[in-house]
Amino acid sequence: MLAKETGLTALLFNLVFDIYRSWSSLTRSPSKFRWRHEGLWSRLSKGLIVLIMLAIARLALLQGSLPAFSPQDNPPAFHPSFIVRLMTFCYLAAFNWWLLLCPWTLSHDWQMGSIPLITSGWDPRNLITGAALVALMALSYRCLMDLELQRHTPLVVGLMLLVIPYLPASNLLVTVGFVVAERVLYIPSVGSVLLTVYGVQILCHRGGRWLAIGLAVLVAAGAARTFDRNRDWRTRETLLRADLAVLPHNAKLHYNFANFLKDIEQQENAIKHYKEALKLWPSYASAHNNLGTLVLASGRAEHHFLQALKYNKDHVNAHYNLAKLYR
Repeated sequence: MLAKETGLTALLFNLVFDIYRSWSSLTRSPSKFRWRHEGLWSRLSKGLIVLIMLAIARLALLQGSLPAFSPQDNPPAFHPSFIVRLMTFCYLAAFNWWLLLCPWTLSHDWQMGSIPLITSGWDPRNLITGAALVALMALSYRCLMDLELQRHTPLVVGLMLLVIPYLPASNLLVTVGFVVAERVLYIPSVGSVLLTVYGVQILCHRGGRWLAIGLAVLVAAGAARTFDRNRDWRTRETLLRADLAVLPHNAKLHYNFANFLKDIEQQENAIKHYKEALKLWPSYASAHNNLGTLVLASGRAEHHFLQALKYNKDHVNAHYNLAKLYR
């Protein structure tokens, strides 16, 4: 729980679920509210105290301040327009939900403009955001209508697990060092599965052979995608090649692949990918530095070392390489 902020939301989920389970009795006996529900308030107060203590401990581990991130880590967070930030972050929430429903576009690194900013209200991706918002509102409304009778508990639990653990990673409350990270979707994936299975269960009551066939196809497709993605993770090279095929405009992936090619002494290909990384992200200091080490013979090394220091004056390797060049 102290390692990742999403761990703290497990306690918050328990508190909210406790209120949900006690809601009907709370509203039915307002006159006996105090003495009949002392156990509930005791649990809530203890849970809140533990939650606050863990949050304080987490801040203490961070030396009392939130981590500092750069535009490379989270480009939307540094855009000057609030509207652009809001539209992009809302779309990212919808995109993460879509990853849970259809995990086709996967990558181990989503930095450096992997998802372009939404700078206009006419961007078609806003339709995806709107559709996700409508679906979320519909599910929330159904949950609120279920507070008294509580006939659809799996729906409520699924929605809470989908939303609450994702909040710290949404960029809507605090800035985090990524735009998309599959690792923060572990707990929300449980909620997504609950919602999906519960929806299928309701549809199954209506019968239909086509529904069973569609469900079988969906399960088979998910299994095939899992098998295919596991093969991507076999080696460093297979992972980088697979992710570059999905996100060819990700400068960080080109940089990492260039590092791999440099390690196996494919210098020409490494230079090509370093240049592609700089084309996509011109202020990439580390790419300038590493490219400089490969173009010493051409006389362009000094330019790239100086560019690296221009964009990051504290880049130790660039200082060292430039000093070696001047020696």
